[in-house]
Amino acid sequence: MKKRLLALGLTLGLALSLCGCGGETPPPEPEEEPAPPVVEEPEPEPYVPAGTNPLTGEPMEPEFEDDRPVAVMFNNLKAAQPGISRADIIYEVPAEGGITRMLGVFQTLEGVGTLGSIRSARTYYLELALGHDALLVHAGGSPDAYSKISAWGVDNMDGVNGGSDAKIFWRDAERRKTKGYEHSLLTSVEKIQE
Repeated sequence: MKKRLLALGLTLGLALSLCGCGGETPPPEPEEEPAPPVVEEPEPEPYVPAGTNPLTGEPMEPEFEDDRPVAVMFNNLKAAQPGISRADIIYEVPAEGGITRMLGVFQTLEGVGTLGSIRSARTYYLELALGHDALLVHAGGSPDAYSKISAWGVDNMDGVNGGSDAKIFWRDAERRKTKGYEHSLLTSVEKIQE
C-alpha cells in the first residue's frame, strides 16, 4: 500500500507541477486589419466597327460599306490561292473536266495584298458576279463568257484580252517554274485600285 500511496503522491505532484509551469498566458496576437477590397477594373470593350458588311452582315469600317464589290476568279489549288482567304464570299463551281474554280467576292480589298492565281471566267461565274454588281477580275474566258461579258455589260478586268487592263497582272517566275504557266498569273489590290 505504501507503494500505491507513493505512486499516487508522485502522480499528484507531477500533475500539480505541470499546471504551475504554464506561467502567464501570452497576450493575444493583434488582429490584422482586413486588406482593402480589390476593385477590379472592367476590361475595355473590344473595338467593333460601326459599319456593316453588306455581303456578310458582319461589322466593318463604315467607309467600305458602299464600295463596289470585286469578284476574282481563282484557281482551286491550295498553293495557288494567295488572298482568297480574305474573301467575304467564296463560290466553288465545277468547270469542265471535273475540276472546280472559285470566285472570291470582296466588299473591300483593304489589306488583302496579292491575289492569284487568276483564272478564266465562265458564264455562270459572270452571273454570280452580276448578282453582287461586282467588278469581275479574270484572265480570259470561254467563248460564251466573252460574248456574255459584252452583251450583259459586265465590268471586268481581263488579264488575257484586256488591253490596258492587262497591266494589272504579272507572271510570278517562281510559280511559273514550280506550278506551271497557267497557275502563275497574279494581281494585287494596288494594281486593281489603280
